[in-house]
Amino acid sequence: MSAVPQPRDNRTVRFLDRDFARFSVQNNLYCVPIDVDDEYRQKELNRIFRDVLQDRVVLAPNFPPPGVEEPQVLECGVGKGAWIEDLLEGYEHCEVTGVDIYFGQGGEDDEDDEDDEDDEGDEERDEEAVQEFTKKIWNLNAPFRDDRSSSRIGRERFDLVNSRLLMDGINTDRWPSYVNDLYQVLKPGGWLQMVELELKFQSDNVSASLGQDVRSNVQSHIEAVSLWPFAGALPPAQGRMTVAQYQALLLGAQTQLQDDSLRLYYDL
Repeated sequence: MSAVPQPRDNRTVRFLDRDFARFSVQNNLYCVPIDVDDEYRQKELNRIFRDVLQDRVVLAPNFPPPGVEEPQVLECGVGKGAWIEDLLEGYEHCEVTGVDIYFGQGGEDDEDDEDDEDDEGDEERDEEAVQEFTKKIWNLNAPFRDDRSSSRIGRERFDLVNSRLLMDGINTDRWPSYVNDLYQVLKPGGWLQMVELELKFQSDNVSASLGQDVRSNVQSHIEAVSLWPFAGALPPAQGRMTVAQYQALLLGAQTQLQDDSLRLYYDL
């Protein structure tokens, strides 16, 4: 059994008016805000994905599988549930399990939420979503076989596995075994789909440039992924930027994003 830490509650940390999951910042894992502003960013990014993928939520050529009335679906990296909501709008009979390290509301109400660890496997039902799904709190840097709870995710269980936007949440050396773990939980003939961003900005391409809606989302994304790593610390640590230094750096990056002469673009 690995020594990978696992979240036990939904407590948060507030820094420069943004909320972060305490587990994330304590373990240097997906140090991205979990507040309302980031929910909006994620929904906008989900819409951009829908546009790029021509409104295809499921990329499998034959879904649901023939003869399967209630497909079993696993999503890794739920966030605020935008992909699950889209899935259930088109495939309402799916039974969905969502895995993430945080399922709070992203505010002060979560800070005293210490009773979650009393729930075996930290599994609960999402009562506020359009349709409910099963929540599983789990750090995906650990294999599913390490889970000893009754809610553990077993082998050959799912018809579809969706993994999305986990580049900040999965350690570099974990990726090969992570992909293998996802393969192991698929039923024979099941489908694994994975979507990640490659935020490698390039310029001076006359055939491509960032659209305004993408540019706005990238601007929010840069702030979301950089605020805590560059300026935050728990407790305060040497070597981090001051708030003024960070804000100056962010302003410079955002100004360049708006410079059409650079013809910035990146691949999806």
